[in-house]
Amino acid sequence: MIQRPLVTPTGRRRSFRAVLKHEQPSVERWRIAGSGVMGEPTDAPNTKAVVEALRANGVEVRFYSLGSPAGVDSHHLEARFLDGGLHAKTGSYFYGKKGAWIDGPEAVKWVGQLLDLG
Repeated sequence: MIQRPLVTPTGRRRSFRAVLKHEQPSVERWRIAGSGVMGEPTDAPNTKAVVEALRANGVEVRFYSLGSPAGVDSHHLEARFLDGGLHAKTGSYFYGKKGAWIDGPEAVKWVGQLLDLG
C-alpha cells in the first residue's frame, strides 16, 4: 500500500504546488518538497510516496550509496520514465544541493496523477 503523506491531517489531498516545486521557468525540473534530507532519499515522506507510486506502476527505481574515508555519505535514486525521470542526491555532505527532482513535463504530470494531487 502506498503511504499518502500527501494528504493533510484533515483528509484533504495536498495541492500539486505544495508537493512539487518548479525550480526555474527555463528548466523543466520540479523539486519534491521536503526532499533535502541528510539520510536516504526515501527518509523524506514525499519522496518515499513518489518512489512507491513509481514502483507500483512498473518503473524501476535504482538506489545506490557512496561513502568516503571521512565518513561522508551520499545516497542516490535514479528512474527514467516518459520524457524525463526522477533523480535524487542526499546524504551527510555539506556542499551542493540535497534533494529529489522530477525532470520533464510529462513525467511530472504523470507523477501528480499517480499521487492524486489536486
